Amino acid sequence: MEPPDDLPESDFISSLPGDAPSSSKLKQSILSTHLVQPDSYLAQLSPIQREAVTASIVGGLAILACPGAGKTAVLTKRVAWMVQDQKINPEQLV
Repeated sequence: MEPPDDLPESDFISSLPGDAPSSSKLKQSILSTHLVQPDSYLAQLSPIQREAVTASIVGGLAILACPGAGKTAVLTKRVAWMVQDQKINPEQLV
């Protein structure tokens, strides 16, 4: 199996389906969460979007809106807010 074009050979891990790669082979990316503060991106949102981004992290959250309403912006900013403000480990987000 060849690595994808945009992935350096050194970062490519070849394994068979069902094989769990050993933790020593896994590479972990580092998130730079200090670059943009939550106040700056929360200020760009409407009050309803801000409410969705900062909703409780307990349980689920459903985002229902028409096309162009900013669902993607809400979801990406919610992930950033959960990691930065609520100190959720990014690896725990699914």
